[in-house]
Amino acid sequence: MQNRGHKVPPMSCNDIRNISEMTSDLLAVFGAKVTGARNIVELLDVQLPQLMPGFTLQILEDCELPNDYARTYPESSLMQVRESVYEGARSGNPRDRFTLAHELGHLFLHQGVTAYARSENSPPHKVYEDSEWQADTYAAEFLMPMDEVKSIRSHVEIMLRFNVSEMAAQRRFRAIKKR
Repeated sequence: MQNRGHKVPPMSCNDIRNISEMTSDLLAVFGAKVTGARNIVELLDVQLPQLMPGFTLQILEDCELPNDYARTYPESSLMQVRESVYEGARSGNPRDRFTLAHELGHLFLHQGVTAYARSENSPPHKVYEDSEWQADTYAAEFLMPMDEVKSIRSHVEIMLRFNVSEMAAQRRFRAIKKR
């Protein structure tokens, strides 16, 4: 697998799952939905600022982020999102919802990691040391929690229950069946 992001401290799927579960537990204290399809926009607009008082969500015109759907700067608790992605997530678009969960992953996984964004100049590294793989894994764990998906019998059921794309549901279903 070709690296997509920067080299970051290694994390296993279990490490990322634990962080996702802790995040969910903390956000639930502030009223976030913890089962089924999560309202990722409400989470970013309402619950996350309560959990992280310095958190800032900036919705930018698409032309202001021409090469990215969103960017997150963990050290400054700043998330910048294209307006079309934000509006898509508000409308329930599965891909846009995943993008926001992915950025949430950067926020919680990459504190203290200054260079975490995608780069062609990043040295070769293991997949579990890749910032983008870690954020994708976090998004899958956050949107489709293991406790809820382990008893599901098809990727279609995952898709419908968690409002994720068919590709994300298929990957999650395959991962569960491997366990």
